Amino acid sequence: MFCGECGTKNEKGSIYCENCGHKLENAEPLKKKVKENPKKPMDKKQKTILSVVVVIVVLFVGLFMYMGNLCKPENVALKYFKAVASKDVDDLYSVLYLEKSDFVNKKILKDKLKDEKEIELANYKVKKGDVDKDDLSTSVKITYVEEGSSREKYQTVKLVKSKKKKWLFFDNWTVDSSSLVVKDYKLYVPSKATIKLDGIKVDKKYKNEKLSTSSTDVYEIPTILSFKYKADIKLENGIELEDDISVRSSYDYYRTTNTHLAKKTETKLKKDILSKMKTIYNAAIDDKSFDDIKDSFEVDDKDDIKDAYENLKSGLSLYSYRKLTKIDFKKADITNVSVDEDEIELSVKLSYEYSLKYKLFDKEEEYNSKEQSDICYLTYKYEDDKFVLIDMSGLNYYYSTY
Repeated sequence: MFCGECGTKNEKGSIYCENCGHKLENAEPLKKKVKENPKKPMDKKQKTILSVVVVIVVLFVGLFMYMGNLCKPENVALKYFKAVASKDVDDLYSVLYLEKSDFVNKKILKDKLKDEKEIELANYKVKKGDVDKDDLSTSVKITYVEEGSSREKYQTVKLVKSKKKKWLFFDNWTVDSSSLVVKDYKLYVPSKATIKLDGIKVDKKYKNEKLSTSSTDVYEIPTILSFKYKADIKLENGIELEDDISVRSSYDYYRTTNTHLAKKTETKLKKDILSKMKTIYNAAIDDKSFDDIKDSFEVDDKDDIKDAYENLKSGLSLYSYRKLTKIDFKKADITNVSVDEDEIELSVKLSYEYSLKYKLFDKEEEYNSKEQSDICYLTYKYEDDKFVLIDMSGLNYYYSTY
């Protein structure tokens, strides 16, 4: 550094010229040593706060990882599998994507699972599949062994990924419910009839006017769980029918063709059938005229009943060497029902025990008793809230001597 006054060269850092004492320009002042303050140790409060923060971070990270693990497709599939095995409706409902409706809800699912057998698991293993982040569906195979068995079984659970994230961050995998829900299930019932499925009335809002005709109403249920249902059908004339419906995607409609009478109606009819058969056959055995028993039949026009009775009497007298002496009706089973407006045609299996007296050639009279069953056909009319027998056919008049 040179002095601007006299030109003398001075040492770096000098403030005044060594020769003339003039103050040097651009001179760097001597740096003062700064005294460092020693760091104070954290007090108890600071340490507590830091510890809490660390714990919260650790818990958050752990919770985040745990929640992410729960959302993996193999764990969702396992939760579904265990829920089915133990019939845990809450867990089952949580992993299924089901839109709630009159026939798709937790209550119905719970009621249906009551009849399902609970699976007691001895062990199981889950085969993890390779799932790409862009995959929209996947399948998970679960192999298991039941208690008391050594045979391996397996179940493949299909899953789909929803658009909406679960808990904001994770892929939302749900079990594919297409095999559990049937869409657009149709019910074909007689016009103006009402129908209930497991006690739930099928509302008029489901009626499909385009498919319905003057004789048939068609109800179309948008979604219904794929199970068996008890159908209660009440016709316009008051006749009550019932049937068991198996709702499945491969057979997505039901028609009232092979229906049964409601239990209480069937019980009344069976009682009346046994009573009428007893009256008719006992009268025929005793060779009574129809006028002797006509008051036992409530129908106004008794011509068809009379003809059936006369045919029975004629048939019983065809074989002179044998005679029906006694018949005791034990049981009447209605095997088929056909409804035509206010009339119902029944196929009835009659079970009975009969006694027969017969004489073959020059032998002495012999007796034979035997249990037997036959089918006959009866027609009833429904009027004034009761069933009235109006016709009958197929009454058996041949009884074996063996």
